Amino acid sequence: RRWLDHLPDAILAEYPALCFNYAMAIMFTDDRHDVATSARITKALDMAAAGWQAQEAATDELGRVYAMRSMTAWWLGDFEQAYIAARHAQELLADDDHEWQGVNLLQIAHEELLNGQLNAAEATLRNARHINERVENPHGALAVRHLQAQVCMRRGNLRQAHTIYQQILDDVGADPELSDDRGHALAGLAALHYEWNDLDR
Repeated sequence: RRWLDHLPDAILAEYPALCFNYAMAIMFTDDRHDVATSARITKALDMAAAGWQAQEAATDELGRVYAMRSMTAWWLGDFEQAYIAARHAQELLADDDHEWQGVNLLQIAHEELLNGQLNAAEATLRNARHINERVENPHGALAVRHLQAQVCMRRGNLRQAHTIYQQILDDVGADPELSDDRGHALAGLAALHYEWNDLDR
């Protein structure tokens, strides 16, 4: 990341894969909720997209760019743009690009959940969970389970949602790298106990 920070744009722009990895490096080393970070990621993605579009045959790579755009918008809370980019990405990503398919399907499932399309969300999440477990992406697999718990809550299957959240807690333990997942699971359990009027719990 520090090396890439020193490269002039004119040099970076010649190598779309380098631009894409630069965007990834920024996303995972800076505050993803910050508008300035989003602007830097977007600039690098724009250069990557321009380079790959010039190659004409780089459809899958452009799919990854849109998947990253979706993630960037999601972290800023711009869900509408996140979902638009995710749908576009899904049209471009290769069927065997499991790493990015698994990540991108999370955004699509989230949109389906919020739109009340629970059957569609369930199907998308089953696919996303299978893919994320296949590529050994624990963060993606945990995100799927959180969304599956939310689907259960929307359906009124509160006991099933409770089981999922409790399993997440058991799996993440005290791992500091998974503290977000622990926090979301605890928040989910809190909502369930509130629904059951178990206010002390």
